[in-house]
Amino acid sequence: MKDKYWAKNKYSTVDPLDYETARFRTHAGKLIDETEKRAVLDLLLNSGVDYKKEPKILDVATGPGRLAFYLKDNLQEAKITGVDINENMLRRAREVARGKKLNINFIKGDIYHLPFQEKQFDAVTGLRFSMHLPDIDSLIRELARVLKKDGILIFDIFNLDSILKLRSSGKNHSRQFSGWYNISDLIDISFQNGLEFVQKKGLFLCGETSLRKFPENLLFMLSAFVRPPLFLQNFSTKIVLCFRKI
Repeated sequence: MKDKYWAKNKYSTVDPLDYETARFRTHAGKLIDETEKRAVLDLLLNSGVDYKKEPKILDVATGPGRLAFYLKDNLQEAKITGVDINENMLRRAREVARGKKLNINFIKGDIYHLPFQEKQFDAVTGLRFSMHLPDIDSLIRELARVLKKDGILIFDIFNLDSILKLRSSGKNHSRQFSGWYNISDLIDISFQNGLEFVQKKGLFLCGETSLRKFPENLLFMLSAFVRPPLFLQNFSTKIVLCFRKI
C-alpha cells in the first residue's frame, strides 16, 4: 500500500510551468482540460447551488489553480478558495491571480486535514487527486466535514469498470491501491460520511494516454470518445461524481 502522502513527495519539486505545459498546452491537453473543467461546472450548475448568492467554493488539490480560475470566470459572484500542499504550485496560482486581478484566495493546506472549521463551504470541487491519495475514506470524511448542509462535493476518479479495465481487476483494488475505483464503492463510502449521490458524468472512453498520442488534426473525430453518449458513460475511463451533504 502506498503511503497516503506519496504524491506530495512526488510533486513537491515539480515546476508548475513544466506541469502545465506537459499536460495541458498541447491540442489534446487543452481538450482534456476543457472537458474536465466543463464537467465540474455543469454538475455544479445542475446541483441546485445558487451561484448568484456568492457561494463559497473550495477547490482542493488546486495545483496552479486551473479549475479555480475556470470556476471564477464562469461564476463571477462565487467566493473561491484554492488549497494545495505544494507551495510551488500555489506561488504560480497567486501570480496568475494577480495578473488577472482575480480575487481568489490560494492557501497551503493538507487535504486530509483542511485548515477550515466545519460547515464552511457551499461546494467543494477538485480534479486529479483521488488517483494519488490512497486513504479515500479519510479524504471523503474530511471533505464532507467542511461542507455546509446541502453543500455539493464534486471530484473525478479513474473508473475501475471502464472499457480499458486497466491496472486492477475484481476486488483486488481494495487491497492494493491502484488509483482506480469502483463507483458503487465510492457511493457507499460517501453515504457513510453523510453524502448522497446526485449525478455523474463519464469522460474519455479511449483513455488520456491514447488521446494525447492521437494526431492533432484528427482530434475532432473523437468527440464520442471524449464526451461519450449516456449509454456508454458507465464504461468511461474517468467519471466525475457529484454528491450532496445530507
